[in-house]
Amino acid sequence: MYLLYVDESGSTTDPNQQYFILSGIAVHEKQTYWIENAMNDIAARFSTENPYEFELHGSPMRSGKSEWRGIDFEARMNAMKDCLNIIKEKKIHIFAAVIEHGYSSGQDTVTECFEQIASRFDMYLSRLHKNGQTHRGIAIFDKSSTGKSHSIIGTRI
Repeated sequence: MYLLYVDESGSTTDPNQQYFILSGIAVHEKQTYWIENAMNDIAARFSTENPYEFELHGSPMRSGKSEWRGIDFEARMNAMKDCLNIIKEKKIHIFAAVIEHGYSSGQDTVTECFEQIASRFDMYLSRLHKNGQTHRGIAIFDKSSTGKSHSIIGTRI
């Protein structure tokens, strides 16, 4: 089974944010342990007490905000590079949809983004199937700042 971990960036209602992004990473269920260990090793360099709670989010890492405050720029950039290397080495597949504020297709922004990444995830699983690797997939949502991402599930079932 492939797991699609989905998270959002931006807000559909904040006019100060230019884009809304919904993205997901697809990993085989047997990879999760190894990926988590590798990510926790990176986090442990900055939070030895509880690396599980130390978030590796690009924007705060780059800007030095939140828990990254006080950590020098080079260390933050090295942590970002190490995260990207995990994506490369573990062959993690990334799916994303970006919608600029002001664009309207007549459909709800979050719904449209979810349909885009779900469709691409399904196409990825179909390609695997054509190559003799049949797998199921499931989407797992991170905490949503708007709650809207979670409501998509209820309207689609």
